[in-house]
Amino acid sequence: MNRAKGYSLIELAIVLVVIALLLGGMSHAYLRWKERAEDLADRPVSQSEFDELVYELKTGKPCPKTGLVKGNGKKVGLLKHCPDTEE
Repeated sequence: MNRAKGYSLIELAIVLVVIALLLGGMSHAYLRWKERAEDLADRPVSQSEFDELVYELKTGKPCPKTGLVKGNGKKVGLLKHCPDTEE
């Protein structure tokens, strides 16, 4: 007797149920992420936060909390956009 090739209807139903459960779990996380992003988008940004973002975009590194200091106390080696390193 020849057996039919392919998947049975039950196997396909199980796969669809698993995919639906995965998508359901992911959609909840996505909605929480979207709400958080909307809340942050509505929050006003201070000038120092904006300067830190500009520094990070230009250098690819986060703004250091302390500057590089020479022996005379002058900060060196950092872009002027980082608010903690301004002279």
